[in-house]
Amino acid sequence: KKKIIKKYKPKVIVQNHYVEELIKKSNFFKNFKPINIAVGVSKNRSRFFSKKYARKKLGLDLSEKIILFTTYNLSSYNKGGHLLKESLKILEKKFLSNEVINCRLITLGNKNGFETNLKKIKHSNRGIVSSDLQLNLYYRAADVLVSPSLYDFGPHVINESVANDLPVVSYKVGTANDVIVNSINGFLVSCYDTQKFAKFVYKIIYKKINFKNKNLKKKIKSFRSGKYEALSFIRLSREVLKNKNEL
Repeated sequence: KKKIIKKYKPKVIVQNHYVEELIKKSNFFKNFKPINIAVGVSKNRSRFFSKKYARKKLGLDLSEKIILFTTYNLSSYNKGGHLLKESLKILEKKFLSNEVINCRLITLGNKNGFETNLKKIKHSNRGIVSSDLQLNLYYRAADVLVSPSLYDFGPHVINESVANDLPVVSYKVGTANDVIVNSINGFLVSCYDTQKFAKFVYKIIYKKINFKNKNLKKKIKSFRSGKYEALSFIRLSREVLKNKNEL
């Protein structure tokens, strides 16, 4: 494979946890610096734990509805935390006003001023999680992952959530378009539409998505197949190179 790389000198390398380790250990890649598209899912972030076990390990109440938001910097504009806060306000006022609720937002990452000031939805920030297995527990413990990113080739957390059968509500950016199938494993929302974002979070945590449907799971699996994945990588590579040329 090094012969191929030497001959063609690729401008883009699709990087998963396996390739990442090879690149770190090899001196060969010091001779040129391709653009890396990091899209892989660590095997330690997709192990099966029961929700009961995961919540016990994390000290979480089994009766709570848990919304998970994780990114390195919670206040980063492109990660959409400000839009998530607006959606949660709508969720409280419009959808949870008549519910007997026990709902919690768990955020993982650098808080950096990220405050929700919600009346009904409790908020716990647990900081930056560096352990893959620890992050895996949060995926298994949560009821829904929210990904309000406005522009992103990833994020990793969507692929990892899908691998854990954790439903996702995401804006239509990056990898979400490739792995989220509406009403099957989550919902895609047009960017900035905080009303629909709130509606779909509510629908997931209170109505549940049926993961036991074999036909639907087969469809999800096809979206995560090697062929489909390779085609999405090619599309992403074209976008990266086009953006780079425009700069």
